[in-house]
Amino acid sequence: MPQAVLNSGGAGRSLDDTMKDAPPLARTAPPAYTGAPVTTLAEAQAALAEARAQQQALLLENQELQMARQELAASEARLKAAEAVANIGSYELDLVSGAFHFSEGLYRLFGETPHAFRPSLEWLDARTNPQDVAAVRHILDQALADRQPYHYTRRILRADGQWRLIESHGRVVCNEAGVAIKLEGVVEDKTKEHEAAQELLLAKERLQVTLDSTLYVVQAFEAVRDESGRIIDFIWIFANKAWTDQYGEPVGKRVLTENPGVVTSGLFEKFVQVTQTGVPVDHEYYYPHEQFNGWFHQTLVKMGDGFVMHTEDISARKKAEQALQTSRELLRATLDSSPNMVQVFKAVRDAQGEIVDFIWILNNKISEDSYGDVIGQRLLVCNPGVVEAGIFDTFKRVVETGQPDQRERQYTGEQFHGWFHQSVVKLRDGIATTTVDITERKHAEQELLQNLRLLEQSEQVAGLGSWVYELATGELQWSAGMYRLFCLAPGVALRPTIYLDHVVAEDRPVAKRIVQALAAAPADFEETLRLWVGNQVRTLRLKAVLVRDETGQPLRLLGVDLDISRVQQLEADNLRLRLRQQQALFEAVQEAQEEERRRISESLHNGIGQLLYATKLQLDRLPSSPELAPRQEAARLLSEAIRQTRELSHELTPALLEEFGLEATLQSIGQSLNTPTLRWHCHLVIGEEPPLSGLLQLAVYRLAQELAQNVLKHAHATEATLEVEVLASWIVLRVEDNGRGFDPTRTSDGLGLRTLRSRVALLGGEVHVTSAPGQGAQCFIRLPLPPSS
Repeated sequence: MPQAVLNSGGAGRSLDDTMKDAPPLARTAPPAYTGAPVTTLAEAQAALAEARAQQQALLLENQELQMARQELAASEARLKAAEAVANIGSYELDLVSGAFHFSEGLYRLFGETPHAFRPSLEWLDARTNPQDVAAVRHILDQALADRQPYHYTRRILRADGQWRLIESHGRVVCNEAGVAIKLEGVVEDKTKEHEAAQELLLAKERLQVTLDSTLYVVQAFEAVRDESGRIIDFIWIFANKAWTDQYGEPVGKRVLTENPGVVTSGLFEKFVQVTQTGVPVDHEYYYPHEQFNGWFHQTLVKMGDGFVMHTEDISARKKAEQALQTSRELLRATLDSSPNMVQVFKAVRDAQGEIVDFIWILNNKISEDSYGDVIGQRLLVCNPGVVEAGIFDTFKRVVETGQPDQRERQYTGEQFHGWFHQSVVKLRDGIATTTVDITERKHAEQELLQNLRLLEQSEQVAGLGSWVYELATGELQWSAGMYRLFCLAPGVALRPTIYLDHVVAEDRPVAKRIVQALAAAPADFEETLRLWVGNQVRTLRLKAVLVRDETGQPLRLLGVDLDISRVQQLEADNLRLRLRQQQALFEAVQEAQEEERRRISESLHNGIGQLLYATKLQLDRLPSSPELAPRQEAARLLSEAIRQTRELSHELTPALLEEFGLEATLQSIGQSLNTPTLRWHCHLVIGEEPPLSGLLQLAVYRLAQELAQNVLKHAHATEATLEVEVLASWIVLRVEDNGRGFDPTRTSDGLGLRTLRSRVALLGGEVHVTSAPGQGAQCFIRLPLPPSS
């Protein structure tokens, strides 16, 4: 404890020393009357008047004293009331006498009955927490030494055993000489305030720990305003550990100094908005300024003249969201590109948890084309037929058991009418379905089965055989008709290579293809094959169809073999009959044409030709004239007309063919068409055995004549070739030139070429024309020789 304080005399004395030296209390007697003895009446009257005046003064003083006492009593009553209400008390320590006075309120603060005892410093120290006694004494000694007001807190023990915290504010009262004579003070119970402060401090500590333990940044800001009250900046007043560990302590710094990018990014405007309106902001934004470059989720809440900001770095989440969005777009594109319907449904349950319906939550494009926009709608509302078809029960079973389901169904409800293959798998509390329209395949399978049944029924009648090749086991199964085709006993062990065992040598490549299609690369096929069966050759027509299972995997090959030997014989007979008919038709047409040509030729020779010759004779008999040139030109023209008429007559009736044969006639075509600008080359291999019929020779001549005229008129060639060769079964005619050519794909056949093709077709022949612009043209004709030829 401090040892001394300053007293009025200047010596150092402590509060204890001062209290020990205090004199005992004494009562002061009123002043005695000091007037002189009364000797005369006048003096007596004067003394009486003086006594009355004193008496009057005493009465007045007594009245004032009485009023002061009343006022003091009222003041004390008010003080007591105030102390009771405010839970305070007061004290007075007379340093001279050592008297210690407690107010009633102070007694109550200690839990004591007012005025039940006289307090003392020792009593007070005994009721004070020992840790506080020395500190309080030091404060009081310092106050006495400095003659200054003082303030202290101490923990006291109430009579009921409770510890309370009291706070005292006091002053040192000095006399006129400056000597400390009294301590006066007010005491207030601060227990609740202290406990509240402790709780607040604890709450702050907990809040700080909580904020520092979060991974997100929490900051608080206070607005900086200009003279007009406009917000021009913000100052950090708090930042949690997540911020300070990365960026240091920001408290006291300005936002626009540290992070000017908040202005260009629009964040500063939001800060001002929250501070002025009090409306919170919750948003996500991209911030690429200062030390930041990423996406953030931020909440802003007004606090006083500022705001609190909670910031979460969501860059990783944003990248994940972008990746997820890309994945979703890819999935959507994949689903939309699928030719099958892909749908996802969520189960709808009643209060007991039973599935009562399904809701669409996803459709790919082909599903939307079929159903329209049905997302969020109920399945049984849009497609009630799924109940009767058993589809609804399948959906429920998949959800409840988790077992996938695949099957083919025929559905004729609502907008659907056909066969469908549907796969159903559980997806959370719902299902995902893939539906394929297999109506065409089902119809094809039904048609195939029907055809196979018809084939089985026809085997007995039409010489058919059917077979099945199981791809999984390699087992080949024949019908009875197949054994009849191969002249084998039923039950003989079979293998695909049986076709190679019986095939005609020329058709062995075909047999290898059939075996390949059966054993190595299963596929549909259709082939014609000749086989040795016994001592005769049979021609079989083979047709096979690949059957697949529900997953599309090859399962088996179904096939039929048809003996078409008789059919081929009939087709050959029919072909010969058609050729004879065509030959007869051609001969009739050609005979009619030649007859018409002979008539026209005779008319030209005997009619027009004779008239022209007679006219020329008459012209030659006319007398000479000075105008000789016109007469000579007329004679020349008549001579040319007579020549052309004779040539035309000879072309219409090729007498050369009758007299010298086909070879000479064809040679004459080239000779007659040779010009200074076009040179013909003829290559003829005709021979004499077997002799060609006259009609066939005439046909070849007319075809060669027609082709040569076309070259002369249209080709603009300088070289041309005519070739005719008679082979064992064919006559080959080829005409080629080096003219301007043409594009066969862009040029339609003219009348001459169409007529040419018709003639050749009547003879059962073939026409092939090849050409290209600037590369000349070639016409190849092949005519069959009749057996008689």
